[in-house]
Amino acid sequence: MRVGIIGTGWGRVHIGTFREAGAEIVALVGRDADSVRRIADDEGIPRATTDPDTLDDCDVVVIASPTPTHLDYLARYADRAVLCEKPLSAGGPPTVDAGAGRHFVNYAFAFLESAGASARALAEGAAGALESVTVDVRVVLPNVTTLSGALFEVATHPLSYLDHAVGPMDAVGGSVGDGGAVVALRAGDTPVQLNLTREGEPGIGYSLAFRGAAGTLCLAGRYVPGQPWRFEPVSLDGRALTDGESGPPDPW
Repeated sequence: MRVGIIGTGWGRVHIGTFREAGAEIVALVGRDADSVRRIADDEGIPRATTDPDTLDDCDVVVIASPTPTHLDYLARYADRAVLCEKPLSAGGPPTVDAGAGRHFVNYAFAFLESAGASARALAEGAAGALESVTVDVRVVLPNVTTLSGALFEVATHPLSYLDHAVGPMDAVGGSVGDGGAVVALRAGDTPVQLNLTREGEPGIGYSLAFRGAAGTLCLAGRYVPGQPWRFEPVSLDGRALTDGESGPPDPW
């Protein structure tokens, strides 16, 4: 299986995964010729280019370029298997043909060991009947410069997990301030509040609190540039249910 990757930032995260699956990374596409050549040399990728048309011989295309380019690339490779970084578009739901089920979108949060443990605890009723959910997301990164970017590029991960853990959600309100935003959602009868901030030390922070009749289940993690991702032990009223979780070295 021959794989071409568009994007030299987020795109590098996918190189090792495809290689572990036995695929061959044959091409890397970037905006700057010198930069893409250097990164391709570092990663052992034979073809480095600024021209996405050179991916026509690839079986799989990874779209990890800036969000506004995603829909054009999805349309360009509608006949190919495509893994597209979230979100699909910056302006609402995509209208591109989904390629007969061969387009896939990357939402990794639910596959964390910590997320799995939290979902199982909820399903087993550890917190009792669920009464509310609060999601705190902090994003301070140089390439995420707007609140909408923080929402659709970063906060979308725990929200995608909640879609599995508590059910599909509808937005019901919200407000925007100088340093962040509050989004009110509802999963069935359960209110969900997202608090999004862009202040503090560089990095990403997630904290999810599931409040139920029998206690509060907490799931929290953080990323600091130059360090691995780290998720704290999943806890119920302060009592650890897991040992916590650390990722590989800084993927970026």
